[in-house]
Amino acid sequence: LGVDLSVDMLRAIPVELRSPGGALERRARIPRLAADVRALPFRAASFDAAVCLRFLQLLEPEERVEVLRALSR
Repeated sequence: LGVDLSVDMLRAIPVELRSPGGALERRARIPRLAADVRALPFRAASFDAAVCLRFLQLLEPEERVEVLRALSR
């Protein structure tokens, strides 16, 4: 599941998956959701893991704590 506040960023999610060697593995439909990470519309423990790319460094330290708490939920 790809989640971002920006619809443009969600549109940038690739629809093809590639193996580490570069071979095309399969076409994938990756679900996308526009949402604020601080108010995610999921129950607690809905996911096994969360990955946050190129985002946390943009936040002030206090905001990072808030976001990490929301992601860990």
